[in-house]
Amino acid sequence: MQKVNGWKDANLEILSHDLRGPIGTVKMLASVIDRKLPHNPELHKLTKMIEDISVRNIELIQTLLTREFLATEEVEISKERLDVVWEINQAIDIYLKSQENIEKCINFKHAQEHVFADVDSMKFLQIINNLVSNAIKFTGENGEINVYLEQLDSTFLITVEDNGIGIPKNLWPSLFNKYTEAGREGIDGEKSTGLGMWIVKRLAEEHGGHVWFESEVNKGSKFYVEIPLGEMME
Repeated sequence: MQKVNGWKDANLEILSHDLRGPIGTVKMLASVIDRKLPHNPELHKLTKMIEDISVRNIELIQTLLTREFLATEEVEISKERLDVVWEINQAIDIYLKSQENIEKCINFKHAQEHVFADVDSMKFLQIINNLVSNAIKFTGENGEINVYLEQLDSTFLITVEDNGIGIPKNLWPSLFNKYTEAGREGIDGEKSTGLGMWIVKRLAEEHGGHVWFESEVNKGSKFYVEIPLGEMME
């Protein structure tokens, strides 16, 4: 088992390292195109989206290179006092800008103008990215994904709701486990790593929070993540 785990860790590390180079090249080429054709607003908008996607994926790959998910059950969390409204806006900005292309409507609403909490910005990004991308993957054309944020007494609650295909009840018990049958292909045949919901659960717990869901087949799913605000509540 140790040899198998060592092989898996080494190969994932190499894969992450090798992916970082091509994504960096894509970012650079988008920048070059933008400079060569400076008077095309539509092109500038698209190249900016490519650059933003590249930067965020390079950061996520760098997280993999730390091997914190692979070599240990512990996840290193470095919390800062941040505005969660701003963080979520940053996390789903690319999805909002590209919703016409993916033919889905994405909304973000928040009960308060600002919600300050102690979170790890990069890890929090992974929570939101996994939930939203998962909702997109299992929601058909012209579907709707709604993200809602609300500050409670000592916590904040994020809700990500879609009107997609839903989750069969037989998959509920293993949904947050690694590498189970709950890791299904998306509507358009997107492959699953079987890690997305496990990562959401682990990172929510490392923030002192928890995650749960409701779902009905052919009607959609609703995921909840509740995380403490921290000691210095605004």
